[in-house]
Amino acid sequence: ICLSTMPVLFGIGIICQDPFVLVWALSAVSFINLSQELHKWSHSHPDDLNPVILWMQNAGIILSRRSHMAHHKKPFETNYCLVSGHFNPVLDKS
Repeated sequence: ICLSTMPVLFGIGIICQDPFVLVWALSAVSFINLSQELHKWSHSHPDDLNPVILWMQNAGIILSRRSHMAHHKKPFETNYCLVSGHFNPVLDKS
């Protein structure tokens, strides 16, 4: 994901000199990359994760393995939130 977002960020940096747009682009790309990292951690075995990450998962701050694995079970229609899962109940009803 980082490699695919870098050319976009680089292109925006060349085309645009507005500092607000550049900060927005850097923030957007950073959050895109972070969301993918959080998603990766939800697929990782607990033994492979840092204790701080495990604590955040167990505290519900970031997406837990248990919460996300429900997304990978038939009928594959729920639990699509990749960052924390907080909006899963709302989205699952829609």
